[in-house]
Amino acid sequence: MAARRYYEQVKVDGEVFNRGDCAYVIGDKTRDLDDDELEPCGACGECGDEDDVMLECDACLRGWHMRCLHPPLEEVPEGEWYCPKCLSSATGVAAPAENGRRMAHTEFLSGNLHLCRIECIWQEANGKFMFVGRWFATPEETHTGRQAHHSRREVFLTNNTDENCVDSLLRKAASNKDPALVAAEAAGDDVFLCEYTYDQHFHRFKRRTEWDDDDLSDDDLPGGRNFFHGGLTLVDEDDEDEDLDGEDSDADIDDWGGRHIAASRREAAAAAGEYGGVMGLGAVAVPRIDKPVPTTALGRARQALSLAHSPGTLPCRDIERKKIVDFVEQSINAGAQCLGRCLYISGVPGTGKTATVREVIRTLRKKSRDGSLPRFNHVELNGLRLQTPKHAYSAIAEELMGERLSPQVANDVLDRRFKEGRGSDGRVTVLVIDEMDLLVTRTQQLLYNLFDWPTHRAARLVILGIANTLDLPERLLPKILSRLGSNRVSFQPYSADQLMQIVKGRLHNTGGPGLINSPFEDTAVQLASRKVAAVSGDARRVLELCRRGAELAEARKKRSNAVDIKDIQAAQREMFQTPHMHLLEAASRHERIFLAALVMELRRSGLSDACITNVMRTHEQLCRQFDEPLPPAGAAAAIACRLASIRLLLADPGRKRSAQRVSLNVPRDDVVYALKQRENNAAKAAAAAMKEKGLKTSAVSKEEFAEFDHGEIPWLRNHPGLG
Repeated sequence: MAARRYYEQVKVDGEVFNRGDCAYVIGDKTRDLDDDELEPCGACGECGDEDDVMLECDACLRGWHMRCLHPPLEEVPEGEWYCPKCLSSATGVAAPAENGRRMAHTEFLSGNLHLCRIECIWQEANGKFMFVGRWFATPEETHTGRQAHHSRREVFLTNNTDENCVDSLLRKAASNKDPALVAAEAAGDDVFLCEYTYDQHFHRFKRRTEWDDDDLSDDDLPGGRNFFHGGLTLVDEDDEDEDLDGEDSDADIDDWGGRHIAASRREAAAAAGEYGGVMGLGAVAVPRIDKPVPTTALGRARQALSLAHSPGTLPCRDIERKKIVDFVEQSINAGAQCLGRCLYISGVPGTGKTATVREVIRTLRKKSRDGSLPRFNHVELNGLRLQTPKHAYSAIAEELMGERLSPQVANDVLDRRFKEGRGSDGRVTVLVIDEMDLLVTRTQQLLYNLFDWPTHRAARLVILGIANTLDLPERLLPKILSRLGSNRVSFQPYSADQLMQIVKGRLHNTGGPGLINSPFEDTAVQLASRKVAAVSGDARRVLELCRRGAELAEARKKRSNAVDIKDIQAAQREMFQTPHMHLLEAASRHERIFLAALVMELRRSGLSDACITNVMRTHEQLCRQFDEPLPPAGAAAAIACRLASIRLLLADPGRKRSAQRVSLNVPRDDVVYALKQRENNAAKAAAAAMKEKGLKTSAVSKEEFAEFDHGEIPWLRNHPGLG
């Protein structure tokens, strides 16, 4: 059987359709459109010429000449405009005229025509040209129905797709996610507003961030297939093959899903209860075009070690993953009995908390599609992406209802939904709150409301809170702690052996001839893993370190083709020889102790900044504990201002004195690394300075050596407060 041949574009009836274009698709209810599709005026019935300015009603989409209105308008009104017929209508939308012209956009909005985005074009072995279309839905086809805030031209890009013959394509349309661009679009009637994608199975709206092929992931579809397309090839569908010019039997058209979609397919979908309307046309996976695979072993290793590369499963987190799966699955199965279900997930950065939770959600979504788990709603919230903490209300309401609301209005709407069940679809909602510590406010009212909702019987809400601080719940108000409960999952930093397992798992089968498993020497992976495990246990750091080692090995031409210890050492020096690392190494002794005290205080509080009084108290405790000279009185503000002047810290003005607050302006892991390294550049500089003066280390006193020593503090290397 001949293989399929893939194309970037195809010509149908003289019009070229490209992969990624939006287009109308003919269906069973489609009737012939009027030859003249120019919009007639609702008053005079004439189309007019180019000089006549015609306004489009935002409700019924009729056109009206400005000169035909009473009184006539001289300027185009700003904002929304409604025609006289809609203003006099009881429903606010005038009924369509019986003898009105049938145009593509009105036929689509009335359900007689379909709208899709072309995802893939190919030619079958028998000569038929096919395409995969991803369907748009109108607000009436969502679970919320049309709301007052929906524009008449608003549509939603669904995750439902179908294979059809290219002869079902009518003509191009356009969609845009910016309302201002839609209003100013010159394409005319065939322009629609698409700000959100819509998942019908999980009743979830998601704001579109960019137009690309990656906004539909494999976990959004029941299955997956990879398609390969050729270059920019233009195929004239009318001339390529005589069999395409017409006389296909009805059976062939039904088999290939052409102009009239097979009724049996729609009936089967309706009987399954999965889809309705335009989304009843099928559910075939959208093709994803994989990036070219590097031909060299080191190139494949670089790609596998990239942070953008997502592995199927996370190693070394089986226990934590099982706890989360069991908790969420039991909550979803509980249904109406789901009450007060909250789980707090903690761990230092880079330990796989968020990635594990996302993997669990993907697994449960697949089980829900397969029918082995009840349907549920899923909302993900990240504290870093919110304008202010209170905008969490707006983000949750937007994903559940597809409507942008102010924080106060969204809070009221969510209160009615989760406390009284008003507007609820009866499903369990899984709310994932990442970076939960950033939602802590002075009154903590936001967190109280969030964790109070699951205690109401009508809520059916499950909350998974993720934060870097282990004891965050204990630092919250008792009324929040009591609602959060005792369900905890702690992600410990990766050990050296676990980091080695992660790296080797990424590198599996990336080697070439003579390098069966990977192009990395075992000693190189071991060195990188032990270096990172000694500082933070951050898996992202070890992957980045090894990836840079592979780049350095690929750049050089000498030595072997495998990454060895020298490459990892060079990558390590490069990674930690940034300007702020030089500044950390050049800091004085008390400045380094102050930084250690600040790191300990930030870890203890879980906040991003700390009061200088608390930092200085920890500083003095460290000095007394390890027999260091105490800093002079009033040195705290001077140290903070000095470190802030070289941009290692962010600090309030020094005049605030004891009320001054400080925070790190560089990565915390870099500070810890500089404080814990055994031999740093500052110690070497001190030895060099002593040598220039003709002094020997054994011939000077401790006080004299301190004059040259600016960084080597042995007791900081293994201090438990630094991790």
